[in-house]
Amino acid sequence: MNLFESFDEIVNDEFIEKFKSYTSTTHGDLNVTVKGVFYTLLAGMIRKTYSDMSAGMLFNQIEENAKRVNLPANLASIFSQESVLKKIETDGSKIISQVFPAYKSPLLSMISTYSGVSKATTTIASDIVANVIISLFQKDINNGKWDKDQMISLLRQHHEPLLNAIPEPLLEKMIPSLGLHDLMTVRPYSPKKEKAEVAGKEPVPAPDYTDTVVEKSSSNGWIIGLIIGILAIGGGLYYYYTQNGDLNFFAKKEVPVESVEPLAEVDSSATAPVENAAASVADDFTAFKTYILNPGEPAGQEFDLKSIKFVPDSVSLQPASSALADSIGALMQNNPKLQIKITAFSGSGEKAFNNKRAFFVKRILTAKGIDPIRIDAVSGGIGEDFTKIKVISK
Repeated sequence: MNLFESFDEIVNDEFIEKFKSYTSTTHGDLNVTVKGVFYTLLAGMIRKTYSDMSAGMLFNQIEENAKRVNLPANLASIFSQESVLKKIETDGSKIISQVFPAYKSPLLSMISTYSGVSKATTTIASDIVANVIISLFQKDINNGKWDKDQMISLLRQHHEPLLNAIPEPLLEKMIPSLGLHDLMTVRPYSPKKEKAEVAGKEPVPAPDYTDTVVEKSSSNGWIIGLIIGILAIGGGLYYYYTQNGDLNFFAKKEVPVESVEPLAEVDSSATAPVENAAASVADDFTAFKTYILNPGEPAGQEFDLKSIKFVPDSVSLQPASSALADSIGALMQNNPKLQIKITAFSGSGEKAFNNKRAFFVKRILTAKGIDPIRIDAVSGGIGEDFTKIKVISK
């Protein structure tokens, strides 16, 4: 199920027009308000899947609220049915209080400010959207295709599309306002059932042995066990002498660990060992940091930070890169005059995609408390999946 497409089918242009007429909205963008609430609530749900306990609570809350939600086929019709609208508002308020208890006040303030729509209208929008989100799960719930793992899997599938869908100005406000910083890291998910079961394979029934075969098997098992025991004792004695006696062919001192050739990186173009590659990746940040902290070096230098690397075909950073991005944030905190330009690339060179990548890194830094005015984020065209950072001032 695609939650974005399903939401757009329900909350369509007719709904927005009827909503405008009902609230007499003359300023701001009501469509931005509705979409902003949807993106924010969905982000909160995805974030809850990162904790097994929170995911369990979310699963129960969705299932319980789904029993109460009853939206008409044409959602726009609620504005001509006052009693229906009031029930939706009441139910929506309960849903947000249960599912997103810490969100309500900051969410309303943030969305209202962002869209320019009054807080009263934003409140109605949030109540309606909360009902719609719960209703999107009703079909699976009613058909019995619903458990916690399926819910988590569905929500995680929308993680990357959500980050692509949210307008950059909204995401810059949403992440720090609602504490959604960990949404910036890709979190793959493998349902437990997939690990425990092999799809399409029936369990093999145990053979029906006769008593005679069992006795024979037991006898053979006793003999085999005795042989294994003798071999184990002999092996132990042999090992002792190889370590302490004259038989030292397999002794550790003959094959020191340091002499073992390290594995090369998976990249077919790489020729250095993994440990050397890791060191070079760390060195690019070290060089950047050394340059920043050296007052004798003028501003203007640009660095290829291969340590800040994106997931291929994604706007998200690889998990190992997030810590290094945090280190840059700490460096900027300790050097308030430091201003940088982040340039992102991709194999396709698509400007909009590259901009999202650059803004993704910028959001990580602003989430550390760095003033956005100190960070420029731009597209660099065709290139590899890492960032370039130019020092504008230091």
